[in-house]
Amino acid sequence: MEEVSARESWSNLALIRLNAFGFGITGFFLAMDTIILPVLVLTVAPEAYKNTYLAMLGISGLLVAAAVQPIVGRLSDRTRTFLGRRVPFLIWGTVFVCAGLTGLPLAPNFLVLFGVWVFIQFNLNIAYGPALALIRDLVPMRRMGVASAIKIMSDAVGGMVLIAITGALIASETHAGTLDWKWLTLALLGSSLIITVTLTSVTALTKTRSSMPVRRRRDRDSTPPVLDRNLVLFLTSRLLMFAAITSFQTY
Repeated sequence: MEEVSARESWSNLALIRLNAFGFGITGFFLAMDTIILPVLVLTVAPEAYKNTYLAMLGISGLLVAAAVQPIVGRLSDRTRTFLGRRVPFLIWGTVFVCAGLTGLPLAPNFLVLFGVWVFIQFNLNIAYGPALALIRDLVPMRRMGVASAIKIMSDAVGGMVLIAITGALIASETHAGTLDWKWLTLALLGSSLIITVTLTSVTALTKTRSSMPVRRRRDRDSTPPVLDRNLVLFLTSRLLMFAAITSFQTY
């Protein structure tokens, strides 16, 4: 009865709250890649080198993700704290991403901008990998399809909303010129991350504590993950897919 009760408690609203961080983090990625970074690059580099520098920023993000996520994912699997396995990584990544955002408009040249962006990407991927594992950790099997669909919808809505708002704010700067809309835009993205990570973290903690016996039984029954050939092929396909998507968004 306890397992059934834990499963029935996952309403659609609870799944939306669990996947709220997808709204913030995907919107952050897309708004930065498609709108904010191209504007910031032009402040530290000639327009003729814009695409070259944007490509360097994009490739650095993919390399950082490939290096950080497997390590952080393994660490989060083994982490045991009063906040659970994943939530500490979500909080850590979000806090340091927001700290890094303050350095973007202050970058005097491309080298500093590149370093700040790598720092942001590093911490963003610390949060991103463990966030993806929350559905597997907490959601019962019969609700995983719904949870995955809501995750995709949350990502899509976050991308559309934050791209639209940041685009409007950057466009307002060219017409008004009285306020520094870059700071306002970065504050918007940082606030979105903080709000959504709070919703996701609170939901994860609440559900973890309410279904602790179920989680412990699942952990005992599960076998250790193995980096087999199919997983390597899957990760390679994701890398190629995101490289293609980033190229189309940038150019």
